[in-house]
Amino acid sequence: MTGWYRNKINGDLLSKLPLLETLITSDVRLGGGLTNNCEAAFLLQNNLNLTSIDFSYNAISNIPKSLFMHRLAALTELNLSHNKLSAFPSLTSEIQLEILDLSFNSITYFSDDGIQTIDNMKPFKIYLKANPLQWLCPSLRFLNWMKQSHIVADVDVLRCVQEDGSRQNIVNIIRNLKSYGRECVAKF
Repeated sequence: MTGWYRNKINGDLLSKLPLLETLITSDVRLGGGLTNNCEAAFLLQNNLNLTSIDFSYNAISNIPKSLFMHRLAALTELNLSHNKLSAFPSLTSEIQLEILDLSFNSITYFSDDGIQTIDNMKPFKIYLKANPLQWLCPSLRFLNWMKQSHIVADVDVLRCVQEDGSRQNIVNIIRNLKSYGRECVAKF
């Protein structure tokens, strides 16, 4: 479904496709429909065989928690790249992803809740390329988690914006995390 623009989503849209394994809705502008419509909760309710969902290029700024409330035990790949997400999406720990692509969004760091959600899921790979990741004291836990978890697959290409506006490779920041942590403690 490309080039198909939706501001309102009918919850029954996919109900006649219960055996659907791959859903590609790239560039259909689902953002408004997912955020503004309570029927989004019913969108995937009959599609429990889904193994791959591609919601890329949809101007999505928020994923309703209800969208993934159904038992999507077969889901292994979720592509949310090239959207407007600023936080880790609401997912349940029942979803056992292998790949989550969050590249080209507006994520600055993962909150404690986002980190907890990931930690409750089985190990998988997350892609974060081209997000405006920030190195600020509030993101210290996220950077420390990134260093320890080895879940972020593209860590070598990530850049981080520092307080002074300069950019630095995140690998260098993670390597010197202990000294940066002392700087944060000294500030408070």
